[in-house]
Order: sequence, then structure tokens, then C-alpha cells
Amino acid sequence: MGKQTIFTLLIILASLASSAAQGNTRGYSIHLEKNGWGQASLNDIKAVLHSSCDSIYRHFGDLKEKEDIYVRRNKTGPIALFKRNLRGQVIIELNTGDRFWCQYAYQMAHEFCHVICRFRPGSQRNLWFEESLCELASMFSLRAMARDWKTNAPYPNWKSYSKAIHEYVGDLEKQHTMPDGMDLAQFYRKNADALSSNPTNRPANGRVALALLTCFETNPEHWPAVAYLNSGEAKTDISFANYLRNWNEQAPRKHSIFIHSIARKFGIDLYPDTSKALPDQKPQDFSKPAITATGSGIEGSVTLASGNQLTGRLKFEPGAIRVSGSNSETLPAEKPANTDGQSCASKDVKSVRFTSVEAIPDATTEKLPPSRNRKIWLKGGSLMVGKITGINSKSITLHSATGITVLPRPAVAIIDMRSGTAEGEWKLMLQKTPPGYLLANNTYIEAKLEEMTPSGEIVTWSSIFGNQKIAPGKVQALKLANMEKVPPKEFVITTLSGSIILADSIISKGGRLVIRDNSRYFLSIQASEVLEILRHDPS
Repeated sequence: MGKQTIFTLLIILASLASSAAQGNTRGYSIHLEKNGWGQASLNDIKAVLHSSCDSIYRHFGDLKEKEDIYVRRNKTGPIALFKRNLRGQVIIELNTGDRFWCQYAYQMAHEFCHVICRFRPGSQRNLWFEESLCELASMFSLRAMARDWKTNAPYPNWKSYSKAIHEYVGDLEKQHTMPDGMDLAQFYRKNADALSSNPTNRPANGRVALALLTCFETNPEHWPAVAYLNSGEAKTDISFANYLRNWNEQAPRKHSIFIHSIARKFGIDLYPDTSKALPDQKPQDFSKPAITATGSGIEGSVTLASGNQLTGRLKFEPGAIRVSGSNSETLPAEKPANTDGQSCASKDVKSVRFTSVEAIPDATTEKLPPSRNRKIWLKGGSLMVGKITGINSKSITLHSATGITVLPRPAVAIIDMRSGTAEGEWKLMLQKTPPGYLLANNTYIEAKLEEMTPSGEIVTWSSIFGNQKIAPGKVQALKLANMEKVPPKEFVITTLSGSIILADSIISKGGRLVIRDNSRYFLSIQASEVLEILRHDPS
């Protein structure tokens, strides 16, 4: 054997050893169906698929998706299937073959992105965003491969393919350029309805993807944020703005600034205040209500399903909203009989926003306690967010940035002490267990919640341990009762702190709203906490 042959063999063996070492660090694995790929070896195909996935996966840090992936050929189109095979493997089907390496990489990165987004069935209203991220993943991966293969291709003789990959992704970028110099916010405003109705419009997905590509290329450490995209309320029928807010609430705090920046690309301010208003929109559309003198009531606008908008002083009554001193941007067909105001039936209301609310004389101004925000799920599915400052036999006191909300103890189902526990892997378990608490080491103990001590400890009682005091940092979740999410009769209320209240009715009293939520208990919240009130659409 000649020296040159030996040298070449050593290079190949070193490359294979490097690939094997990298494979040992992968939390995911790829299993390839043996037939149907044409004139390409299975080892070569797997090398391309791994290169495509690793371009994204290497940025996941400690958050490693441990998935077995079974890849097979079809001739209709690439897809990741919701239903796993009998081995519990995620099934990905690719529509390519032979040695079309760029097609393999493009399709695999897209479907792998669905996997790392923890895709699941549900409402498709905002699926277009996930599909756009998956198109982004394809371009991100191909651009990374074009760079990496110049010096570190799966095989030394594949380095020359780097140029072909670069040209392939360059053609994609030309196809996905925004029309007429639009930015993403303008494109979204023009195409929002079309995106919601057709989530797999590939030209539209591609334009969104290219507009966001730089965000991920300059901040690749935030790729793990996509793992929380489908958590919480993501697969319910919510607006895109609330979908992004939900993503921000579910993801670890270190990704929050990144998610905010993504939202701003679409012209959306997740948690706006009076100092910022979106361009081309009225300031009150996305503003925190101003606080005015006691006795001034609630001022705001009511948008009707007919398109009419009434502005003035608002008073919520059972089944209706009265608007006094109102101005109508689109005049009603008939003038109201009562010139002092107009009463709108709740069923005719599309949305409500507040511009100002009266100050509450006894509202606390003390500094918030130094504790984390908790998520409290009520029996009917409402979500309350804030700092828990007190628990007793009758109530749970929740402290938000604007004031205090007292929750009736019988209305509470689950207290999520760590964001994501009640929506993550423990979701089904918490629905089936008797009352108790889940410790940080994943031990579940049947017990009754007694109270919270002044120092913040959780007091429980169980037949095994009797009374126990537990530091809140050691508890993942507390189960008080079963939760059965049912649709509200009237409204969905979104608050500045992130609460989502499913309301059967609303009554206003000064600067507060008394809400009967769909678990049939009454909540009293400050009107200044309300971001938006939307009429529930049963469809």
C-alpha cells in the first residue's frame, strides 16, 4: 500500500471517528428506512441528515431533545407525523432521493424544526408561524453547512460541495425576498388573514423566514426558545399577539428579550405602556390605561361585531355594556332612544379597550414582595399570574404590578410554582391525581394545602407526614382540585401581568371589575390591569 493511499485512509478514519464522537453527544438519533432512496448509500444519506440537524442542534446547550427519529421516503411531500410508530419514534417522511443532498438537507431541517418545536395537534390559527420558523431552519442549516463543509465536510472529498450548497440557498433567498421593499410588519398586516387560513403557504412562509433569519444567525443561543413555542395556550384559538405573549411566558426568562424582538419585527409590542404606541395605530389600541381621579369611572372604546366603535365612559352590567357620553366612529343605523348613552348587548361586542380608569382609594402602593410570579389555574381553565402573598382556608391573595386580586380558594385547581410544569410533561398526571404537591425531584405527595406562612413557606398536611412547612423553591406544583377547561359564556380578558380570564359575565364597580369566571366564582381585579377584552367566539 502506497504512502498516499495510507495518508488518505487515515484522513477518512479520522473523519469517521470525529463523526462518531459527535454522534455520541447527540440526544436525538436518526434511523433510516433501507429502501426507496435510489442511487445513494444509506451512510451518505445519514451523514447529510445529521449535518443538517446538527447545524441547529449544536446551539441547544443543556436543552437537548432526546428523540428517536425514523426517516422514510414518500413521493407526495415532506412531513413530520403526529402519530409515532410502535417503537415510539417520531416519523419523518422526505420526498427526495438519489444524491440530491441539498434537498435532503432542506427537507430534513424543516421537519426537524417541527420536532424541536415539540409540535402537537390543536388550533391551526397560528401554525403559519411555526411553519415559517421551519422554513427559516432550512435556510439556517444550509447556510451553516455551506460554511462548515469548506473545511469540515462529512467526508474530505465532499468539501467541494460547499459551493453548490451556497448557490442552492442563495436561490432560496432570492425567491423569498419581500415584495416592493416591504418590511415584515407591513407584510404581516397585509397578509395576517391569509396566513391564518393557510399556514403552509410556502412563498409567504419563506418571506417571513428570510425576514427573521438574521435574528437567529446573530443570536443562535436562543434556538432553544422554540422548544416552548407550543406550550401553554399555544394550540388554542388565540390572537397572534397573545400567541407570542404565551410563548414569552412559557420560555425561560433568558429568551424574553429575543422573543420581544421577534414580536417587534411584526409590529407587536407584547406588554406596551402609555409611552409607546405602534405606528399607524391609535395610541389607545396598545396602551396601559391611565389612572385618573377617584370617581371618574372607566373610559375606553367598545368595538361592535358590526364594525361600529363607541368611545366614552363604560359601565359593565349583566349581559351588557353601557357607553355614556359616547362618540361613534361609524354612526349606528338608528340613534339610541336614551340620549344619555347607549347600551350594547355583550353578544354584539367584539372587543373592549380601556384608555383610563379611576384610582382605587385603598389600593396598595407597597413594594412587591421579592418572589417569583406564579401561575394559578382555576377550575374552569382561567389563568391568573402574579406573586402569591397569602394563602388561608378561604382565599389566595395574588399581587400583580397594579394591585391585589383575592382568589376564592374553592375556585383554584392548580398552582404552578415553576413556569411550564402544569402545561408540560406533568399536565395529564396533575389532572388525575388527588390533591397534593409535586416536589422538585419529581416526587408527588398526596396532601392538603393549609396556608402560607409570613416568611413564604407552604404549609401542607398529609396522613403520612402530618403538618409540613416546605420552601416554595422546592415545589413544582400544588394540586387543589381538578381542572376542566370549558368555554366562557361572554369574554376572554387578557391582563398586563399575563392572566387570561374566561369570563361568563362582568360588572364594573368604580375602578374595579367584578368577574364571574367560567368556574362560577367571582374575581375582583383592578381595571388598570386589563390589556384587552375580547368577545369569545365559539367557532
